[in-house]
Amino acid sequence: MPRAYAAAPAPAAAVLSGAAVKASILGMIRFLPLDTALPYAGTLLAAAGLFAALYGVVIGMTQRRPKVVLAYSSVSQMGFIVAVIGMGMIAGDGRAALAAIFYSANHVLVKGALFLSVGVIAATGRRYLLPILLPVAIIAVGLGGLPLTGGALAKIVVDGPLGDGAANTVATLSAVGTTLLMLQFVRGLVTTVSTDQEATAAPSLFWPWLSTAVASLIVPWALFLAVPEGMLPNPLAPELLWKALLPVLLGAILAAVLWRWVRRLPHIPEGDIVVVLDRCVKIAPAWGRTIEQAEGTLRQWHVAGISLLALTLALGAALLAQ
Repeated sequence: MPRAYAAAPAPAAAVLSGAAVKASILGMIRFLPLDTALPYAGTLLAAAGLFAALYGVVIGMTQRRPKVVLAYSSVSQMGFIVAVIGMGMIAGDGRAALAAIFYSANHVLVKGALFLSVGVIAATGRRYLLPILLPVAIIAVGLGGLPLTGGALAKIVVDGPLGDGAANTVATLSAVGTTLLMLQFVRGLVTTVSTDQEATAAPSLFWPWLSTAVASLIVPWALFLAVPEGMLPNPLAPELLWKALLPVLLGAILAAVLWRWVRRLPHIPEGDIVVVLDRCVKIAPAWGRTIEQAEGTLRQWHVAGISLLALTLALGAALLAQ
């Protein structure tokens, strides 16, 4: 994902991160028996999802390019959605499917708007930057659960399947990390602004971004309010507003601290695991030649004969020992 998103144009990356990766979530909801309690399978799925949720944050914090930061954020968010489904499987709670769909719908719109903003900001001069950067920042931090945004509503919806145990604690840590990543994204986005102070984005860039950005703020509220009254908590309750705000504040504090030490963070190449696999592939021919030489030596008659004799004697000794 990080390499693909970094190489793709902003509109293509928006589609990849938004709609394409949700196919796996739809497949899980369609084919997994979420109404049947499967504690072991659910625990494995939830553990894998929570690991991915934290892994995407940790690796994403070491990245600088905006699209790559967004890609690792998508890794984290997809892991979180998988964890919600896994927690639902543990208890046989069918509500996990609805919670995962709601969270996915919010993520589709938010990530689509953020990827499109990469192209808009790159075509905008500093004179017109603030009116665009401000809503981008609100939408981005909203993914971490900023109160009154779709991200905060999504967190409320998934609280039920996650419960109050360790999974909920990891979800809070993920919200802190997501806020940190999104602030890292906004910081990197500022560095890509056009060198032309008076530049403005073309209408073909600006209006799709604006439409998606507005939808990311309105659609989650429309879906949330469509749920019958009493089934979900009141998102305007003071305790829920504080619960949503606290991880965002912690993420902002961590971002301020890390930016002072950013040069000391380890450099992890974009694609992390893929880079390691690529290096293994490059080493493979050398290993192949070594194995081929070893095979040629073993096929020599005197070596093969001695090996066969030794194996026969060993088998015979084993039979006598019986």
